[in-house]
Amino acid sequence: MSITFEFLQERHLPQIREWHRDPETFKRLTIPPVEDWFKFVSSRLDYFVLAASENDELIGEVMVELIEYKRASIAFVVSPTHRCKGYGKRMLASIITHAILTEINEIEAWVDEDHIGSIKCLEAAGFTIDETEDQLVRYLYKR
Repeated sequence: MSITFEFLQERHLPQIREWHRDPETFKRLTIPPVEDWFKFVSSRLDYFVLAASENDELIGEVMVELIEYKRASIAFVVSPTHRCKGYGKRMLASIITHAILTEINEIEAWVDEDHIGSIKCLEAAGFTIDETEDQLVRYLYKR
């Protein structure tokens, strides 16, 4: 089974809204109301969100912000029903090799130092610790 990505679309919003209401997701990654967030994301050339699916089932999302020449910052959310099943690791492994990021040489991800699940996912995908700041850890993936 392989994970596929497509740009976030309005039809994804009900499920995304539910994920971001989940207490663990809300604690780690707060976004504005989903409709406002979608308008913002849709209007930017340097920021986009990819919906991740497997077998036509939405399993997560990856947010990508282009921050400098050949550099990007990512954040990812795994659906609460798909957590602790290896989807986060597989999503990250798939996104770093996805055609949309092939020209990116350095990908960063900031994670709460106590978010063990995300840390394990990032490390499994080849990210390494770069710096720590105020209970956040910056991980980098370099090609």
